[in-house]
Amino acid sequence: MKSLEDDVYCAFCKIKRKIYRRKHISFFHVISTALLALVFVYGLYGRFDGRVILVWVVGLILAEIFTHLRWRLSLICQACGFDPVLYLKDKEAAAQKVKEILEKKASNPDVYFKKYNPFKHLKPLRKKSKDRLLSPKLPSNKKPSLNTTTSIPQKEKELLP
Repeated sequence: MKSLEDDVYCAFCKIKRKIYRRKHISFFHVISTALLALVFVYGLYGRFDGRVILVWVVGLILAEIFTHLRWRLSLICQACGFDPVLYLKDKEAAAQKVKEILEKKASNPDVYFKKYNPFKHLKPLRKKSKDRLLSPKLPSNKKPSLNTTTSIPQKEKELLP
């Protein structure tokens, strides 16, 4: 039988965690809520009635809500607070949420000794400049020139013997 959970790594802090696989209810849940509705109505009224359908629909709605909430809450990393669904919708809001949680955790010295330490795998932030991305690799004995008006092909010509 398949497991209900998957092992994944947080995209931000790289900590291994478990998330629920199911986002919505399955056919098994539909049948089980129907049987539960039949038993509930029979136990309450002593006979089968048309209210079974109403109880069944309410049970399906509740099952779908709880299954979706369980899936959605399992996506959020418990260590750093990274939310991949929020990240896809609004990157700035996701970054702000992670920043607030990490600032709160950084003030607590016990976080460094816990199993889920979000600071364990974080790398320092580095800004990439456009010049650095476009410039060719220089030999270790030559230093890059500070002349920003030259184009890339001229820089490459200077490096050739």
